[in-house]
Amino acid sequence: RTPKGTWLLLKEKLPNGPVAEGIPVTTGKGIACIGGTDGKADLSSAFLMGWDAKAGKTTFSPLPNFPKTIRMGAGAVDGSNLYVACGKQNGTVANGFYRLDLEHPEAGWTELPPVPGVPREQPVAGIAQDAQGRPTFYIFGGNGLQADGSQVALTDGYAYTLEPGSWSPAPPVQPANFSEAVSLLGAAAVVRTGSPGGAGRWLLCEGGFNKEVWDEACRQIARRK
Repeated sequence: RTPKGTWLLLKEKLPNGPVAEGIPVTTGKGIACIGGTDGKADLSSAFLMGWDAKAGKTTFSPLPNFPKTIRMGAGAVDGSNLYVACGKQNGTVANGFYRLDLEHPEAGWTELPPVPGVPREQPVAGIAQDAQGRPTFYIFGGNGLQADGSQVALTDGYAYTLEPGSWSPAPPVQPANFSEAVSLLGAAAVVRTGSPGGAGRWLLCEGGFNKEVWDEACRQIARRK
């Protein structure tokens, strides 16, 4: 969809071929695309996808490979800093957390303190201001891998204050008129500037799996093994 609001069928193809379950993050330099799977193997490749209005075509600029293969994780951006967390890393559900400075990509990815709690995939994430107005990376929900190998839709969340760089629990997501927290497994999160009260930024979260349905499906699969 172009800035003028029209849809175009792009002629250009992704540089790494057909890919699913990658991590797209909209940045000031384009859409950062990290990892994914081509159906045969998980990927670690990363690139920026942009739009050349004069040439009328999609552009691709390489970024340093992610330190591990990754898919079904989550990412967000603050200024030039790109953050990526969780998902399947090197084939295992993980809670690894990394940062890349898009102004200095040659420096590569920096490993940060891992996300607390159990390893998770398909969470939602975004950067918004906390109650003190500090930019904070939030991550919620996802499919959690328990110590016994079972899977469950998670309802917990965590907040990483970018400065000084520390994790703390975030309140569970419990919308109005809901009797319990929701998992946000497979949901989407969009950062919105401004809020109804005019203070700071906030995250708009949409969709996701029903926790009861997901958990029961996981139990049934486990019983068949």
